[in-house]
Amino acid sequence: MESNSESLRTSIEAPPPVHGPTNPESSFDEIQRFAAVVELKPEKEQLYRELHAEVWPGVVQAVKNANINNYSIFVASIEGRRY
Repeated sequence: MESNSESLRTSIEAPPPVHGPTNPESSFDEIQRFAAVVELKPEKEQLYRELHAEVWPGVVQAVKNANINNYSIFVASIEGRRY
């Protein structure tokens, strides 16, 4: 006899993925990560923080449309410069 969790697991299976140019076949082990380092001028840091605190709705939608769902922005000091 199946337990409740076993029957739920088999009855809630996801449909198979659809692969194409913007959704290539891959496994979770192949998650791509990208990074960029951009120098931040000290006199522009406050503006930078304000702009990133209230992101325009169009930018939020563009990120979603690009299937980007996990991203981070960091500010760091390296050798006396801000990045």
